[in-house]
Amino acid sequence: METYLGVYSHNNFVEIMASLGFIGFISYYSIYVYTLVELRKTQITKELRIFFISTIIALLVIEWFQVTYSYKAPMLMLALAASSILPKNNYDNIVENKL
Repeated sequence: METYLGVYSHNNFVEIMASLGFIGFISYYSIYVYTLVELRKTQITKELRIFFISTIIALLVIEWFQVTYSYKAPMLMLALAASSILPKNNYDNIVENKL
């Protein structure tokens, strides 16, 4: 995060562009965009969907004022939101069909 001058940008968007370039910027934020788009289509409860969408939007606002790509907590929240878009496990259907 720090440069040879000992300073860094206090904006995650600018810091990622300066550190990782355009390809890194697109790669990093494509996770956010994909998760937001898929959350609109997922079959989770409305309250949980609103929680995850508002969490991602809050993370994006925070990233305007702070460099967060190396912090664990925002990545954990994004991972939880992304895990909610995974298809439900059909374990019960598989077990019933084999019995």
